[in-house]
Amino acid sequence: MGSTVLDANPSTLREHPPSSYSIKFENIAELDDGKYESSLFAAGGYNWRLVIYPKGNAKDEGSGFISMYVEIDSTNLLSSPLTGVFAYLVFFVYNKKTDKYFTIKGLYISNIFHIYIDLLLVCFPFSIHSLLVFFTHRQFMHDVIDSELKRFNAFRTGDQCEFGVDVLVAPSLTKWEVVSFNQKILDPKFSWSLKKFKELKEELYNSDKFLVGGRQWFLKVHPKGVKARDNSLSIYVYLSESETLNAEEKIYTRVHLRVLDPFGSIHQAGQCNFWRTNTNKNQGYGWPTFASLDKVREKYLDNEGSLNIEIEFAVVSSTKYSPILILSSLASGSMMCSSVSSTTLRSWRERTPNSYSLKLQNISQVEKSTLFSDGKYQSRLFSSGGYNWRMIIYPKGNRKDDGSGFISMYVEIDSTSLLTTPTTEVFADLRFFVFNKKENKYYTIQHVESKLFNAFRTIWGLAQVLPVDTFTDPKNGYIFEGDQCEFGVDVIVAAPPTNWEIHTLHEALSQPKFFWTVKNFSELNNNVYTSGNFSMRERKWVLKLYPKGDVKGDRKWLSLYLYLDQSETLKESEKIFVQAQLRVLDPRGSNHVTHKISSWYTSSNTAWGYRKFVSLAEIPKAYLDKDTLKVQIDVEVVSEAEFSPSMI
Repeated sequence: MGSTVLDANPSTLREHPPSSYSIKFENIAELDDGKYESSLFAAGGYNWRLVIYPKGNAKDEGSGFISMYVEIDSTNLLSSPLTGVFAYLVFFVYNKKTDKYFTIKGLYISNIFHIYIDLLLVCFPFSIHSLLVFFTHRQFMHDVIDSELKRFNAFRTGDQCEFGVDVLVAPSLTKWEVVSFNQKILDPKFSWSLKKFKELKEELYNSDKFLVGGRQWFLKVHPKGVKARDNSLSIYVYLSESETLNAEEKIYTRVHLRVLDPFGSIHQAGQCNFWRTNTNKNQGYGWPTFASLDKVREKYLDNEGSLNIEIEFAVVSSTKYSPILILSSLASGSMMCSSVSSTTLRSWRERTPNSYSLKLQNISQVEKSTLFSDGKYQSRLFSSGGYNWRMIIYPKGNRKDDGSGFISMYVEIDSTSLLTTPTTEVFADLRFFVFNKKENKYYTIQHVESKLFNAFRTIWGLAQVLPVDTFTDPKNGYIFEGDQCEFGVDVIVAAPPTNWEIHTLHEALSQPKFFWTVKNFSELNNNVYTSGNFSMRERKWVLKLYPKGDVKGDRKWLSLYLYLDQSETLKESEKIFVQAQLRVLDPRGSNHVTHKISSWYTSSNTAWGYRKFVSLAEIPKAYLDKDTLKVQIDVEVVSEAEFSPSMI
């Protein structure tokens, strides 16, 4: 099936039902067929189907387990810009005992395609190179259901069960960086002459700034040493204060520093390798004791008493970042990214907030007013998804939620609106926005998972949206046109599942048997004969008999089929499961010819049966009574399906 289990699979129980697709079976024990394929459903711009083996897929080492797969509609790939799709898969089985969904997130490797692993989930690439590509949790209920499925009753109500899947299509790669260690540097050297070195009075001298590797640098010299007792010349390399580095940005540098010998080539030299980052960009790298002052005065001053210093950059790195990483750096500042990266996503977007936007003018004055009581601002109520909400902003951080030094943003549901709706709890996806005039876009941060609002938890948000220092520095673009800023929020209320199907497998039928008497059998000349119709679970059916064999056969066998009556039509996604016994009866005993039907009827396949049901040579000997042939069908199981309106 194109997948291999890597490790134990993380499983949880959750209340929120599957978002992509749900299927409920009634009387599943009667499903004798090895697998069930759901109707197609849409997720992430592609069409998919859920494939379930209730008793395990023996061909994929799934014997004794429930096996679950997701299949992509390969024709859907042909109509999309990309021919490969990465998707996160989460499978569900409803547990009536806990009234929650047993949820499992697979850890697999595709045997055909490359993989992308993200924390607990795996991205499976679906490709048109294979017409049928499955990815699975084949041993789905390990440690939950034993090999004999004895504990499966916990997941049933009577003989009911429910399965589901979330298919989350992953976007293309957006986070990356390219680091180049440049050795061929234009103008790698800088020379500095300190005139009348012996007469220098100051403790510290700065060189002019010089450009190397796209960055401005300068040298600092302590002519009497950093510490007077060292009696040494101290030299350091600094990045210019005009240079800015994003929070995650860094520059690698290897330099050769020389105090030149004015009368020969015996220079005093040293090498220094260092990384410049946002936290150490103002720090100098070099030598507190580069050379003794006695040696400098004796050997390295020219005829005019000048000390000549040369620095040569051997390597300066440069880094290109994806836009989303540049954004994260600007937004993070001193934020501990590891604490939020697994639960939040950041991006830029041009579109304005959909739910609510707040623009503040003269922000520095507004903060002093009564608008910010208790250090926070609460917006007016606004409507989204049939509920009322308000946005709450802490411009200097919510200290009670570990938000000191950051802008904190929250959304609160109006609890009274919960009382006027059919449900008392709401799942919502939240996105927070801060406008950046420099980028002319909105800095966007959002929770990965939907948040549950109810009477006990009315507020959700983020304590560390943006560092205050980053926000208040006008050159970063968040405060613009003097003293203005803009905040916003999107509240997207998660709708209940709209793609589902319920299959009931009926075994106690009111009239499970139908008899058909075919007279004058030896005189039949037509290729095919059709019985009268009969009803099974509100559908009409017929039997079709080929007395000289199906025209596609070798004409030595009686052919017998069960057809859905021509007056019945099945929708493209509709299917009916039938389990029945077809018989040609022995008129003088019980040696009947019996064959079993256990098949799904669909819009493209409305007949099942046997081309070689019984040999034509045997019929006159054992199965005719006064040239009459008696045929019987005994129906054991017929399914009935109900689909969500979106599937009809």
